[in-house]
Amino acid sequence: MIDKQFSIQLQKAYEDFLRRTIRKEDFQPVRLRGGKKKPETTQALHQAIQGFLTYEKKEGQPGWNITWEHWQSRKLGKQRWPVDIIIATEEDLVFILKKQEEVSRFRQQLETLVAWNDKISGWLEAQPNRVLQYHPHWKDICAVLDFLMQQDCTAFYLRNLPVPVHTKFIETHQSSILSLIRHFQPERFSIEINDLEKALGLRKKPLLYPVRWLDKAMAIQHTAGFDVLALTPSALKSAGWVLKEIWLVENETNLYLLPHRQNALAICSMGYSLHGLKDIPLFFRSSLIYWGDLDEDGFIMLGNFRQYYPHLQSVLMDHQTVLHHQKEIETINYRFSKPVEGLQKKENVAYLHLLEKKGRIEQEKLQQAFVQHYLSTFDHHMLG
Repeated sequence: MIDKQFSIQLQKAYEDFLRRTIRKEDFQPVRLRGGKKKPETTQALHQAIQGFLTYEKKEGQPGWNITWEHWQSRKLGKQRWPVDIIIATEEDLVFILKKQEEVSRFRQQLETLVAWNDKISGWLEAQPNRVLQYHPHWKDICAVLDFLMQQDCTAFYLRNLPVPVHTKFIETHQSSILSLIRHFQPERFSIEINDLEKALGLRKKPLLYPVRWLDKAMAIQHTAGFDVLALTPSALKSAGWVLKEIWLVENETNLYLLPHRQNALAICSMGYSLHGLKDIPLFFRSSLIYWGDLDEDGFIMLGNFRQYYPHLQSVLMDHQTVLHHQKEIETINYRFSKPVEGLQKKENVAYLHLLEKKGRIEQEKLQQAFVQHYLSTFDHHMLG
């Protein structure tokens, strides 16, 4: 058994050895530090000595070279103890760590990658473990990179790139693919861009927001009777509807819990996708009402969105709602644990109550009888 302090040093030495292998440099001997504290019992001494001897280099067996010294112990008598431990060769290090097969696979995979593009060596040096970590995927990663670095991709979406792999593969490995193309072609791909689609200039699918008319007459008038549909931000920007109310709900389930409201439209804002709904003229000329989760993110989104639309009001995000749902509060870790800007008094009281308890109440956990009564008696003129 190898002592813990030696194990850490050996692992660092192994990583250094892999980097040197990538750089085609010679192996550098490793001197292990520490291990100078001598055991105080016969049992501990025998266990320690056996550990040293197990990996000591001998005829026909690689291992570490030990320089021994004799020492006299009052308790244990005359004994010997290592004063220097050196691993002189690659063979010795690999034997001690039992990495023979792994190193063989590492060299084979590295040779294949360098033959494909020798510039990859610089990328692999930073994290040598990636040579084998991506072993099952390197063939496909290289094929994708060959296409991306040679073609103009601006006419494609991520999922319809004509590459010889399933396009879900690109989504799964996009962080590594982006890192590699920036390494190979830094003049073309800025290191400041952390999004593969943006780096390649790919076309992006427009975000679709689920929408439900709360007034069926409006559905007949404007969307041929369809009361549930999905719209892009650009479609909402161009809409010339005259509406009394627009309701925004964080979770889609609650889109269908809202009761009938005259001249009203409801939109599922889908969490932080809410920010895609800024600068919508329709929102400025309608009463705007937001219903989000009773948690840190829900109140942050409410406060931030109010910066776009100062007349934004909220429902079911007040202290009354929180007090009525004490049993539904779930404990979580708050990321910021500080006041949220842009909240009204009733919202801030609710938020601070949850912050103190480090709690949250998801929209779906609200008692339906309470929700339906609240919504049926709602009058947006009385908000605030």
